[in-house]
Amino acid sequence: MTAPAITAHQIRYDLRVFLRDPAARVFTLVMPVLLLLLYCSIFGNSKFSDGGQAIGGRDYFVPRIIAQGITGAALTNLVYIVVTKRENGALKRRRATPVRAWMLITSEVATSILTAVAIVAALVLISWFAYGVHLTAAQTAEVAGATLLGTAAMCALGFAVTTFIPTAESAGPGVTLVTFLLFAISGVYFPETLLPGWVRDVAQVFPVRPLALGVQNAYAPASGHPGHIALQFLELAAWGVGGILIASRRFSWIPGAELEH
Repeated sequence: MTAPAITAHQIRYDLRVFLRDPAARVFTLVMPVLLLLLYCSIFGNSKFSDGGQAIGGRDYFVPRIIAQGITGAALTNLVYIVVTKRENGALKRRRATPVRAWMLITSEVATSILTAVAIVAALVLISWFAYGVHLTAAQTAEVAGATLLGTAAMCALGFAVTTFIPTAESAGPGVTLVTFLLFAISGVYFPETLLPGWVRDVAQVFPVRPLALGVQNAYAPASGHPGHIALQFLELAAWGVGGILIASRRFSWIPGAELEH
């Protein structure tokens, strides 16, 4: 088999494993949809002040839930899967097969990207048809760009995070707690106006808030300054580069190797 054929086979395998995992389906695919339905039903007709502009509840929460879905697919789920495979020896065994290291990494990243795109598409369509939140062609392209950049950055961070998690048992709870805190301070679960200014400043340092604001600008262009949006995308790219650098130096295919760092 050629390298592309082996890689495609590996991607199909990883997708099948993911879709057969009930917990992964619920927390990665179903949870963002439930949150979207909940928040749009409760706050859909509300108005929030964001960046000095009035923004509707749906235009606020739809992009925030999209950011949550991307992070869940490309960071939370990837960390849990990679750490589990590493600690049960699956990664080490696959290295002894014709599947090369870059093929395994490409497969995990491709699986995360396909999952994130599916989540974003579902959220966009539900908000469009159920709540009348429409996008122009230009806005759709901006959401797609933010999705791809955000997913790539979160995947890079996901591989970096795996180098700090020693056991599969701690992967799920640990990364879930961290991402929950990031969602909370990034205005995903409640309006940012309820947060102190210093909390928003802290959140801006981490990747979730820049991703959320980048997607939000597509739904409510008046809520963000073009220069700020460019800065947020640069911050996402910087996080991605940082994740790649950390993972390239620390990532291991051998179980228990993270305890030695």
